[in-house]
Amino acid sequence: MISLRYKIKLLFCDKSEKEFCTFVKTHLGFVPSRVRLYKKALTHKSVLGRCEGNAWGCNERLEFLGDSILDSIISEFLFTHYAREDEGFLTKMRSKIVNRKSLNEMALHLHLEKYIIANNLNLKNNNALGNAFEALIGAIYMDKGYNFTRNYVIDTILKKYINFSVLESTDSNFKSQLIEITQRSRRTVNFLTAENPEESISSKQFMSKVLIDDVELCKAYGYTKKEAEQNASEIALQIIEQ
Repeated sequence: MISLRYKIKLLFCDKSEKEFCTFVKTHLGFVPSRVRLYKKALTHKSVLGRCEGNAWGCNERLEFLGDSILDSIISEFLFTHYAREDEGFLTKMRSKIVNRKSLNEMALHLHLEKYIIANNLNLKNNNALGNAFEALIGAIYMDKGYNFTRNYVIDTILKKYINFSVLESTDSNFKSQLIEITQRSRRTVNFLTAENPEESISSKQFMSKVLIDDVELCKAYGYTKKEAEQNASEIALQIIEQ
């Protein structure tokens, strides 16, 4: 039920503020107490010049917080849900849930693409969606506390959108798949991974190149060396299978 305080608050909001509050209530399923937190969670750093002018005005800090909170909630859920599985299995399942592709999909389920504030950003070719989702989790935590956030992630995200049976049988280790394929065909594969030299046009910190028989096949980016190599391996597999 919407509180009287919330109804009164809406009376003094401008049109955009009312639309945003309605979005949170409709798509996220609860009434926000600190609306500015949610707006910040959906503000990409590309608009810093038009916002507060520094890192406090975008969602990067909330993304950092949300990443940790999400990791904790999912780890606890998997620990309880798979009571007989070992640490290796739990780690793999968690990585399948929190990889960038999965986080981007979660953002789309919640319709975040309609409300992300960005400057000339192609959301389909960027991880801004997944980053905004993590920032949103950070905002919910700051607004509602850990228990509320935990229940929200489990009931609204994990149980509703994650097919655990499919994940259990899915091999998302693209690097190991690529190595196996190249070994079978008696070819060599190497990865050249380093800090991203094109960081001025990408927020990702590492770039990885895949070399087959010392010939560059493709490259990709990631927030960690491991993620960059996995992303590059996935692209390489798609090229090889064409």
